[in-house]
Amino acid sequence: MLRTGQTVAPMTLHREVMKWSQLTEINAGLMDSLTYEYVAAEMPAEYEARQKDKLRYRYPGGESYQDLFLRLEPVIFEMLRERSPLLVVGHQAILRVLYGYLTGKAPGECPTIHMPLHTVIKLTPKAYSCEEEWHRPLEECMDPVPDVKHPTSDACSA
Repeated sequence: MLRTGQTVAPMTLHREVMKWSQLTEINAGLMDSLTYEYVAAEMPAEYEARQKDKLRYRYPGGESYQDLFLRLEPVIFEMLRERSPLLVVGHQAILRVLYGYLTGKAPGECPTIHMPLHTVIKLTPKAYSCEEEWHRPLEECMDPVPDVKHPTSDACSA
């Protein structure tokens, strides 16, 4: 959770921060830190099994997406009880499951939901659905000149 903590640090001044251990990334077990290319070349049976069924595939010594649903269920219920806005910063598999659950996706869709980096997804609950807004703050606040790395408006620098 080191990277997520670093990501959220600038936004937490004078705000309550809750760290839930349930929000740690999917446990890849023995495959942790290995690239998909390496697994495909050196562990082809594992690679194929994951490709066939990402929802139920459990990493050797690790977790499956189904396991994540079970792990995240109490957190999701706690989030749904909250009346104040929440900011959730997390890794890809966690965000896929949370997003899928909150937007009514079938569990089998969650492992393949596209979750781009550096993106803020605002979900506003409605009766039986969520309104979605997708933002790319780094792109929205950056000068179009690639070498210039500073905000271009006061709204973005707040």
